[in-house]
Amino acid sequence: MGRTIAFSHKEIRTMQKRADYLLDLSEDALSSLPGRPEPGFKRWIKKVPVGPTLFVFAWNFPYLTIVNVLVPALLTGNSVILKPSPRTPLVGARIAEIFAEAGSPADVLQVTQSGDPVVLGQLVNMPVIQAVSFTGSTAGGLAVREAAARRTILLNLEIGGNNPGNVRVGADLKYVARSTCSWRCLQRRTELLHR
Repeated sequence: MGRTIAFSHKEIRTMQKRADYLLDLSEDALSSLPGRPEPGFKRWIKKVPVGPTLFVFAWNFPYLTIVNVLVPALLTGNSVILKPSPRTPLVGARIAEIFAEAGSPADVLQVTQSGDPVVLGQLVNMPVIQAVSFTGSTAGGLAVREAAARRTILLNLEIGGNNPGNVRVGADLKYVARSTCSWRCLQRRTELLHR
């Protein structure tokens, strides 16, 4: 499971570009902002870490999905717990190895493996977790939302949908078949063909 070999290299390159882009934005995005001026007062908006972040992610774009949460969370001073899809457990393990090889402190990035929805609910409800980001199925996202509703934490859900496609008259059907048959979150489930 995961990305097909044909798309894996592109995903890694895109992940690297996205990480570089997020790093380039970080200095401006994370700087303190002046507050509304008022005589006799000094005001500013200071950005501070929210705390440990749980990131639950799907199997189909494992590295690209990780960079969207991992880089901003770490840049803002938050530790991260990765919970990869049970279909792609090696992705989280490999990211943890890379961090260890780079000399990262052990508590900055941790990985947990489980496909049990009860365990996921327990992770979401751990008192130390202050933010949860979920990328995956609609059913999984709703379960995470329900578990997170018991607490006041930051919650981000990127959940699947049902995307129809329209194949026009005269379209190259071999190209349509090649370009639409894969595992992607934006994958169309229905192709509408003209007779």
